[in-house]
Amino acid sequence: MKWGIYITTIKIKWHFSFFLYLILAIFGGLIKEVFIVLILLIMHELGHFFFLFLFKYEVKEVDVFPFGLIMTFSEHKNDFNYKKVLISSGGIIVNLILCFLLFPFQNWFIANVFILIINLLPIFPLDGGRIMSSILQYLIPYKYSKKGMIVWGLIVSVLIMVYLVFFYRRIYLLLIMMLILKLNFEHY
Repeated sequence: MKWGIYITTIKIKWHFSFFLYLILAIFGGLIKEVFIVLILLIMHELGHFFFLFLFKYEVKEVDVFPFGLIMTFSEHKNDFNYKKVLISSGGIIVNLILCFLLFPFQNWFIANVFILIINLLPIFPLDGGRIMSSILQYLIPYKYSKKGMIVWGLIVSVLIMVYLVFFYRRIYLLLIMMLILKLNFEHY
């Protein structure tokens, strides 16, 4: 279930789990940490938005989840994959710049590095998955790269979930990975 509003022509949809996340953060005394992560996620998305604007893509909607935001934008048929790599790298570039700027501020720095590492995972809908898919399309046909990304995303997601269950024992990270796995299958 999602609720949405429009800002200009961009629809912003809020997933119900985001509100649940906020309520749990308030009752758990973690609202400051959630605020830090939200600000960093918005800055990350602005990195993507910069390249979308540069290549004249139109942002259609933004989905807000507890672990981040997903932008849907107009696709240009037969466009070069290097543009998709740059668009996907935009958020990562912002996070790398923020690593240097936020180093003196421990909470902000740690949250930023966490966002950077998660986004580098080579699974959809994360930036690493989009970059890997675009690069694969230079090497093998689209049909095979798409199937390969589905299998790869499944393998990586399951391995991370097994690690989280047996070694890290953090249920909220497991839930995030399960949501990413679900979005991986929705993407295809």
